[in-house]
Amino acid sequence: MKLPIGEVIYKLRKENGITQEQLAKAVGVSTAAVSKWESKNAYPDISLLPSIARYFNTSIDSLLRFEMEITKEEVMEIAAECAKLFETEDLEDAIKACNDYIQKYPNSHFLKFRIGSLYMTYLSKAKTEEGMQDFAKKAIELIEQSALSDDVEISEGSNYVLSSLYSMIGEDDKSEEALLLVPNKVINRDDMLVPLYIKQERYDEAKKILQGNMLMSINRIKLFLDSFSNISVRENKMDYAKELLFTQRNLIKLFNIEDISLGTNSASLSRIYAKEKDLEKALDYYEEYIDAVEKLMDNDKSIYDNKMFNTLEFPKSMQSKEYMMQIIKMGMELDEVYDFLREDDRYKSIIKRLSE
Repeated sequence: MKLPIGEVIYKLRKENGITQEQLAKAVGVSTAAVSKWESKNAYPDISLLPSIARYFNTSIDSLLRFEMEITKEEVMEIAAECAKLFETEDLEDAIKACNDYIQKYPNSHFLKFRIGSLYMTYLSKAKTEEGMQDFAKKAIELIEQSALSDDVEISEGSNYVLSSLYSMIGEDDKSEEALLLVPNKVINRDDMLVPLYIKQERYDEAKKILQGNMLMSINRIKLFLDSFSNISVRENKMDYAKELLFTQRNLIKLFNIEDISLGTNSASLSRIYAKEKDLEKALDYYEEYIDAVEKLMDNDKSIYDNKMFNTLEFPKSMQSKEYMMQIIKMGMELDEVYDFLREDDRYKSIIKRLSE
């Protein structure tokens, strides 16, 4: 394991406003030697550690085990960098890069949460079912650690993600246990902040809260309709399953959020029509799904023109458009519900489009 002592010395030197020359004179080495330490080209001689520690008024233990702090912004930059590696490099190389960062910042719960979440996002890179299971377990190992964070947002987010991961590997009891650790919030402080801000004529702040909560509520209703439709499919009530999805579709259109929400609705409808062996409608809705994802990945800005949500920021996806098309293609090719139309020319055309 590489020691981060050069980075530690650099950080302590900067925090104390000391030049390389001053440190070099204090511990009896050349300025070039200090420069080599900080650029990771050399380690200080072990006999110098007591002098360096005394100079910075710290212990040798603290010097060697100094906790390198990392901001949330830096974590997000690392996560974006690692996401690109998962798309462009071999899985093993991407995981190694992630592990290097975790070793560098071993006490950052937020970093472990973001890296673990990336593992979950890129599970399909493992190719085989066994590989995906092993990869999911790596994600669980990291997020179980981030769930111990004193930061409530990180711990609750970790347990929420853990619930999905446990379910993926068939540990449903643990999935339920993790989910029950996420509190059902009885009081939403925003309900009280909005009238207060209106009273104070802080209209922009009130509008931002209202828009955020409104979109969150719409997304919750969409999720409920999705789940209800899924139950209906399992009960073989296909007509009612479609009715629920068309209700969801009307909700999406009512609030003019097709650009960010129509894709998943189209995918669900496509699967139901495929189950019913309705080739034309199954492919119609699948193509609509692809169109919606392409538009979203092209970072279309029309959502910002929607007066109901124009104060909100929508972060750009860490996944590239090409990677998303690969995932959609893999999903369609592996989903047995589409087996009946594999030889259809239109199906082949869709697969070709996703391969370009």
